[in-house]
Amino acid sequence: MAYRHSELDLCAATDLAPLAALKLTVKDKRRKVPLGYRKGDGAGEVCLHEMTTPSGHIARLTVEARLARSVDEARRNYRTVAERDPMKADGAIAGPWEQGEARTLDTVDGDKQSQYLVHTLSGNLHIEVWLAVGGNAYTPKGKLAPMVEAIAAKTYATVTRAWK
Repeated sequence: MAYRHSELDLCAATDLAPLAALKLTVKDKRRKVPLGYRKGDGAGEVCLHEMTTPSGHIARLTVEARLARSVDEARRNYRTVAERDPMKADGAIAGPWEQGEARTLDTVDGDKQSQYLVHTLSGNLHIEVWLAVGGNAYTPKGKLAPMVEAIAAKTYATVTRAWK
Protein backbone atom coordinates (compact mmCIF):
# COMPACT_ATOMS: atom_id res chain seq x y z
CA MET A 1 0.00 0.00 0.00
CA ALA A 2 1.18 3.52 -0.74
CA TYR A 3 0.33 6.06 1.95
CA ARG A 4 -0.11 9.81 1.36
CA HIS A 5 0.92 12.49 3.78
CA SER A 6 -1.71 14.69 5.36
CA GLU A 7 -1.45 17.04 8.31
CA LEU A 8 -0.86 15.13 11.54
CA ASP A 9 0.61 16.45 14.78
CA LEU A 10 2.47 13.45 16.23
CA CYS A 11 3.05 15.36 19.47
CA ALA A 12 -0.70 15.66 20.02
CA ALA A 13 -1.38 12.16 18.70
CA THR A 14 1.20 10.29 20.81
CA ASP A 15 -0.30 8.55 23.83
CA LEU A 16 2.27 8.48 26.65
CA ALA A 17 0.15 6.16 28.84
CA PRO A 18 2.41 3.12 28.16
CA LEU A 19 5.24 5.01 29.95
CA ALA A 20 3.24 5.47 33.17
CA ALA A 21 5.31 2.96 35.18
CA LEU A 22 8.42 5.10 34.61
CA LYS A 23 6.71 8.10 36.28
CA LEU A 24 8.25 10.52 33.79
CA THR A 25 7.48 14.24 33.80
CA VAL A 26 7.17 15.84 30.36
CA LYS A 27 9.24 19.03 30.20
CA ASP A 28 8.92 19.82 26.49
CA LYS A 29 7.43 18.52 23.24
CA ARG A 30 8.86 19.61 19.91
CA ARG A 31 7.46 18.92 16.50
CA LYS A 32 10.15 18.59 13.85
CA VAL A 33 10.78 17.58 10.26
CA PRO A 34 12.47 14.17 9.80
CA LEU A 35 16.24 14.23 9.38
CA GLY A 36 17.11 14.62 5.70
CA TYR A 37 13.74 16.17 4.83
CA ARG A 38 13.19 19.86 4.17
CA LYS A 39 10.41 21.76 5.85
CA GLY A 40 7.46 21.83 3.49
CA ASP A 41 8.27 18.49 1.84
CA GLY A 42 5.13 17.10 3.46
CA ALA A 43 6.79 13.72 3.73
CA GLY A 44 6.97 13.08 7.42
CA GLU A 45 6.57 14.10 11.00
CA VAL A 46 8.67 13.83 14.18
CA CYS A 47 7.87 14.59 17.79
CA LEU A 48 10.55 14.76 20.47
CA HIS A 49 9.35 14.48 24.07
CA GLU A 50 11.88 15.68 26.64
CA MET A 51 11.16 14.30 30.09
CA THR A 52 12.73 13.75 33.50
CA THR A 53 12.67 10.71 35.74
CA PRO A 54 11.59 10.98 39.41
CA SER A 55 15.31 11.14 40.32
CA GLY A 56 15.86 14.06 37.91
CA HIS A 57 17.59 12.16 35.10
CA ILE A 58 16.81 12.91 31.47
CA ALA A 59 14.53 10.73 29.37
CA ARG A 60 13.63 11.26 25.72
CA LEU A 61 11.00 9.76 23.47
CA THR A 62 11.16 10.32 19.73
CA VAL A 63 8.23 9.30 17.55
CA GLU A 64 8.78 9.55 13.81
CA ALA A 65 6.71 8.72 10.74
CA ARG A 66 8.25 9.10 7.26
CA LEU A 67 6.90 8.54 3.80
CA ALA A 68 9.27 7.53 1.04
CA ARG A 69 8.59 8.27 -2.61
CA SER A 70 8.41 4.53 -3.30
CA VAL A 71 8.16 1.19 -1.54
CA ASP A 72 11.74 0.37 -2.63
CA GLU A 73 13.04 3.60 -1.11
CA ALA A 74 11.15 2.85 2.12
CA ARG A 75 12.74 -0.61 2.25
CA ARG A 76 16.19 0.92 1.80
CA ASN A 77 15.47 3.42 4.59
CA TYR A 78 14.30 0.59 6.84
CA ARG A 79 17.49 -1.43 6.20
CA THR A 80 19.76 1.56 6.85
CA VAL A 81 18.59 1.80 10.46
CA ALA A 82 20.74 -1.27 11.23
CA GLU A 83 23.65 0.13 9.23
CA ARG A 84 23.71 3.61 10.81
CA ASP A 85 22.75 2.73 14.33
CA PRO A 86 25.11 1.31 16.97
CA MET A 87 22.15 -0.30 18.72
CA LYS A 88 22.03 -4.10 18.85
CA ALA A 89 19.24 -6.00 17.11
CA ASP A 90 16.69 -7.33 19.59
CA GLY A 91 14.59 -9.29 17.12
CA ALA A 92 11.54 -9.02 14.94
CA ILE A 93 8.40 -7.33 16.25
CA ALA A 94 5.05 -8.70 15.13
CA GLY A 95 2.25 -6.30 14.34
CA PRO A 96 -0.01 -5.02 11.56
CA TRP A 97 3.02 -3.80 9.60
CA GLU A 98 4.93 -5.77 6.97
CA GLN A 99 8.22 -5.71 8.92
CA GLY A 100 9.14 -4.63 12.41
CA GLU A 101 12.37 -4.80 14.39
CA ALA A 102 13.52 -3.79 17.86
CA ARG A 103 16.98 -2.54 18.80
CA THR A 104 18.55 -1.92 22.20
CA LEU A 105 21.61 -0.28 23.74
CA ASP A 106 22.91 0.56 27.20
CA THR A 107 25.50 3.36 27.37
CA VAL A 108 27.29 5.48 29.92
CA ASP A 109 27.40 9.19 29.11
CA GLY A 110 27.75 10.71 32.55
CA ASP A 111 24.73 8.69 33.70
CA LYS A 112 23.72 5.21 32.66
CA GLN A 113 21.30 5.33 29.76
CA SER A 114 19.04 2.58 28.48
CA GLN A 115 17.72 2.89 24.93
CA TYR A 116 15.08 0.93 23.08
CA LEU A 117 13.96 1.43 19.48
CA VAL A 118 11.16 -0.11 17.45
CA HIS A 119 10.94 0.60 13.75
CA THR A 120 8.35 -0.67 11.32
CA LEU A 121 7.80 -0.74 7.59
CA SER A 122 4.56 -0.93 5.64
CA GLY A 123 4.45 0.04 1.98
CA ASN A 124 6.15 3.42 1.72
CA LEU A 125 5.68 4.18 5.44
CA HIS A 126 8.53 3.87 7.95
CA ILE A 127 7.82 4.48 11.65
CA GLU A 128 10.43 4.73 14.42
CA VAL A 129 9.82 5.02 18.15
CA TRP A 130 12.93 5.50 20.30
CA LEU A 131 13.05 5.80 24.09
CA ALA A 132 16.15 6.68 26.12
CA VAL A 133 16.02 6.73 29.92
CA GLY A 134 18.90 7.96 32.08
CA GLY A 135 19.55 6.95 35.65
CA ASN A 136 21.96 5.65 38.26
CA ALA A 137 21.19 2.13 37.00
CA TYR A 138 20.07 0.75 33.66
CA THR A 139 16.35 0.35 33.06
CA PRO A 140 15.84 -3.30 32.11
CA LYS A 141 15.14 -3.99 28.46
CA GLY A 142 12.21 -6.15 29.56
CA LYS A 143 10.59 -3.07 31.09
CA LEU A 144 11.22 -0.73 28.13
CA ALA A 145 10.31 -3.14 25.33
CA PRO A 146 6.55 -3.44 25.95
CA MET A 147 6.26 0.32 26.45
CA VAL A 148 7.98 1.20 23.18
CA GLU A 149 6.19 -1.57 21.29
CA ALA A 150 2.81 -0.26 22.54
CA ILE A 151 3.62 3.29 21.44
CA ALA A 152 4.81 2.00 18.06
CA ALA A 153 1.55 0.05 17.56
CA LYS A 154 -0.61 3.05 18.51
CA THR A 155 1.47 5.35 16.31
CA TYR A 156 1.14 2.96 13.38
CA ALA A 157 -2.63 2.81 13.81
CA THR A 158 -2.92 6.62 14.06
CA VAL A 159 -0.66 7.32 11.09
CA THR A 160 -2.19 4.72 8.79
CA ARG A 161 -5.69 6.09 9.50
CA ALA A 162 -4.56 9.67 8.81
CA TRP A 163 -2.33 8.97 5.81
CA LYS A 164 -4.54 6.62 3.76
